Amino acid sequence: MSGEFEVIAARELTAAGDGVQGSRRVLVEIGRPVPAATSEGDWTCEYRITGLTEEHRMQIFGVDGIQAIQNALIAVGGALRGAHDPPRLALSFDGQENLLFP
Repeated sequence: MSGEFEVIAARELTAAGDGVQGSRRVLVEIGRPVPAATSEGDWTCEYRITGLTEEHRMQIFGVDGIQAIQNALIAVGGALRGAHDPPRLALSFDGQENLLFP
């Protein structure tokens, strides 16, 4: 991944169910988009999810900084829909099931 991870936005979710005693915090962080080191003109935006069974971190690309952020938000939504925890784990944001990610 890139050098220093500079957080530009974060959202705290709550996880409950399937073996979780009470509830626990899941933190989604979006990094500052930067020009991609491996491609001319492309940008990259890193995201990090902590509090699931293991930390999930990925670099997402776009043609500019805005598209890199949009693509990162889409990737976060996909990751939270069940790829990294038991299917019976319930995630919520501000007491709602809709996590507000695309």
